[in-house]
Amino acid sequence: MRLKVQFHNGTTWLPAKDIDVNQGDGRLAEKLPKGIQKIHVGRVKKSGGDVVGDNPVGWLLEIL
Repeated sequence: MRLKVQFHNGTTWLPAKDIDVNQGDGRLAEKLPKGIQKIHVGRVKKSGGDVVGDNPVGWLLEIL
């Protein structure tokens, strides 16, 4: 599946990035940029024919 991830630094949303997640892959670890207050993660289609992506899901995480 493909996830679109975007970070908010308290003032603005930074550019979104796509991350492809495959069933057999291990965990993905990444440091957050300084000052991040929110993270939005959403599932998006990998291609026009991707039927799994027909059920979009999104999460908004707030860092306290």
